[in-house]
Amino acid sequence: QLFKDVTVGRLNYVAIKYIKEQNLIEGYEDGTFKPDTQINRAEALKMLLKALPGASDTQPLASDTPTFTFADVKSDNWFYEYITQAWNKNLIKGYPDGLFHPERTINRAESLKILLELEAQHLPAPVSEQPYSDVAIDAWYAIYAKVAKERTLLLESRNNGSLEAETIMTRGSFAEGVAALWIGEP
Repeated sequence: QLFKDVTVGRLNYVAIKYIKEQNLIEGYEDGTFKPDTQINRAEALKMLLKALPGASDTQPLASDTPTFTFADVKSDNWFYEYITQAWNKNLIKGYPDGLFHPERTINRAESLKILLELEAQHLPAPVSEQPYSDVAIDAWYAIYAKVAKERTLLLESRNNGSLEAETIMTRGSFAEGVAALWIGEP
């Protein structure tokens, strides 16, 4: 059995199975993956950085390279290494309050941004038509929505023609996005 709580027939089963077989994700000590649990910013970065080829490679930093100073990210936190890597790759920014808020959940629009930015492929020019019925062409995430639709990264959101950008991601749904990028789904 893959994980106690991830069984054949489950919506995210194939994606979770694939990235687990590639040793890209781990479950919890009790043998579960908790696919229906909302994923927070720190967990999402860990999954993503472990999963994408070369993403977790750390390059020596030049002495003039700025480092983050998030008061809520300490060097002894389990996620410190992942936050540092993401910061050094310009994938993340803090909030206006100067914090990173690793405990906050991540929504669909935010997850598309970090998934596609880390992939480092060329993003198309500004969006000229709505990629989804609920995504304005001037939305900050419109470009990511366009790529997601073109590459069929979010199957469940295409059923009704909307992205539902504010939908909070679960560990299972985020694993689907990671798996789609890992296996190079067009």
